[in-house]
Amino acid sequence: YQRRVHGPLIRDRIGKKKGNGSVGRRRKKKQMAVLWHSFWKWTLQERPKVSLFSPWRWTSENAYEGAALWVVFGVAGSSSGRLVRPVVQNVLGVEGSLSEGPWSYRIAYFLMMTPVYSLVLLTVGTLAGRNRYCAAMVRKIWGRLLPF
Repeated sequence: YQRRVHGPLIRDRIGKKKGNGSVGRRRKKKQMAVLWHSFWKWTLQERPKVSLFSPWRWTSENAYEGAALWVVFGVAGSSSGRLVRPVVQNVLGVEGSLSEGPWSYRIAYFLMMTPVYSLVLLTVGTLAGRNRYCAAMVRKIWGRLLPF
């Protein structure tokens, strides 16, 4: 059983040589930093402008962008609905549905839906590489709700 405190190798009880791991950990941290930087560079890049009210909105360069945004908004909306419903029923203890009531369920659902939808939209939009567009949409939503 040998052990060098300051050396790069450690000999364990079986006799195998092992590296101390600090070089490998530093390399992994550097690789993760590079991946993290490239992810944010990708998600914050300029994308083609998509306007839902423009007659030229479905050009060839905007078709992919429009489809990606439809998927992002669809996933965000359905996921936030799935997250809010059990919270209202289990945590707040209000049983019901949007169509059949009671009004306390409807009010609690809509009060919780807006912040949850904003967070889910930002998360899904960032993962899909549409951070700028989704952040602008979240600012627009909250700007209409809180006009100051």
